Amino acid sequence: MLYWIRKRNVIRIFGLSITEYSTSNHTLCSYGGPGVPQRVSDQAHQLEYEVLFAVKMNVAVVIIDGRGSNGRGWKYRSAFYGALGTVEIEDQIETIRNVLKKYPFLDGDRLFVFGWSYGGFASALMVERAPEAFFKCAISVAPVANFLYYGAWYTARYMGDASKAAYDASDITTNVKNFNTTRLLLIHGLYDG
Repeated sequence: MLYWIRKRNVIRIFGLSITEYSTSNHTLCSYGGPGVPQRVSDQAHQLEYEVLFAVKMNVAVVIIDGRGSNGRGWKYRSAFYGALGTVEIEDQIETIRNVLKKYPFLDGDRLFVFGWSYGGFASALMVERAPEAFFKCAISVAPVANFLYYGAWYTARYMGDASKAAYDASDITTNVKNFNTTRLLLIHGLYDG
């Protein structure tokens, strides 16, 4: 039976037969991108294949609707306008810290992060911004490495007339020291679609 915990419309934790007496690997599935909620709600929704696969492998999956996602008004949604890779990354890291404190049966020593597209960008950036060795590994699929070189149709919508410094701050290739202690699986083709 699929088990899930929902707290304050912010996080969702999925797992199979997870109790306080068992331990589990722990993952954070991340999109974290602008305007796209992870659909955290009172209702169970259709799950993505990677969530179902992870749960089948006894991995607890945490899904977070941080600042920048829809459903909580303009102030919440526009919190990172002109500064992609800031508050939404902070929200993911802070929430996972709180989840680990609240649910000690989740194994914080085997924490990993997964994301695709903006989630791939977020997963790499979370490793860079979190304390060293916080994540055991990261799976980053088709990440945006630098928004200066990403499609203008998307970037201008969320970065506006941001300075070069704001773009540089979101470049995932500039601070990679935490990857000395965190393994990275980088998956990318020629098209992010």
